[in-house]
Amino acid sequence: MCGVLLGSPAEDGAAVVVTDVVPMLHAATSGCATPSVEIALEHAATHASSSGAGTLVGYYHGNELAGDETLGHGARKIADAVAAVARERGVDARALLISAEKLAAATANNADASIGPVAVAAFKRGGGGGWERVGDQEGALRVSAVARAGVARCHAAGVAAAIVDFDDHFDDVAADWRNVAADDAVERALTELS
Repeated sequence: MCGVLLGSPAEDGAAVVVTDVVPMLHAATSGCATPSVEIALEHAATHASSSGAGTLVGYYHGNELAGDETLGHGARKIADAVAAVARERGVDARALLISAEKLAAATANNADASIGPVAVAAFKRGGGGGWERVGDQEGALRVSAVARAGVARCHAAGVAAAIVDFDDHFDDVAADWRNVAADDAVERALTELS
């Protein structure tokens, strides 16, 4: 799974602030930025600027295999395409690699405490044009009891099945990649918890 990060550059310019995501693909990629990826990027960038969500600031990726914590060839190629679109908009894009294994452990933990190591690794473009890990990243992920309860409620309500990515949209143009229905379901679940 992968998608685009929307937001804005931080005031200091050294980081980005992510305010939304747009899912792009739910299947493994062949290692190239296909025309459908290019179209998805342009749609996401246009949506971000017209909706007030900011601009394209990066890419997120989760590998299919548990324990695979590398930003592989295909992921780097798509991240390069995202970075090119972001650069056109004056943003130094980031890439986030999500460890499904570590994220599952963090959200399943019953204690309201920090869990390490980090479930998300950040990358930025290095001087040679490749993607390099940012910072020491030896931190922990804190998942509050409210967040775990919200995830559980959304899971029970089947919200994940309602999430549409660009793969789905290209198969059926009536499928809304902006995920308004899924966003509403998450809002309802979180409101019920408050």
